[in-house]
Amino acid sequence: MKKILFCWALLFTLGASAQNAAPKSKVTIVTVTSPLRKMFLDLSRPNANQFFGQSIEFLQPNIRLLDNYAFAYSQVQQKGGKALDPKKFKEADLPVDNNYQAIYFKKNGKWTILKEMIGCTDVCWLEWAEDKTIPTAILPMEKK
Repeated sequence: MKKILFCWALLFTLGASAQNAAPKSKVTIVTVTSPLRKMFLDLSRPNANQFFGQSIEFLQPNIRLLDNYAFAYSQVQQKGGKALDPKKFKEADLPVDNNYQAIYFKKNGKWTILKEMIGCTDVCWLEWAEDKTIPTAILPMEKK
């Protein structure tokens, strides 16, 4: 009887270890030609336009995708390549930079903005690394 229980315990442990050791999904960099890139930027643009008080365009956005999560970081400028006009910023009295950072989440086939930081003057997404619900693999953190 002890041998049978030991065998069951061993099989259960090996099975659990095998599941934990299964390869995880890989982070995908969303390319310029990907329709996802346009979709994420179109999703972000209204909030960024409102915050900066002018029509913006994203400069070489970095978008990283993993399963149902995505992360975007970009600097912005006015449409047509002009620098942003700080007098039009929603938070004109606060220090603001031309940065946009967001976490997106897909639920029931629809992407939404889960978290975003607009005009941040620092690496604001670092606090998102503490959120256990967000896969840190999508964040551009240096792996040691």
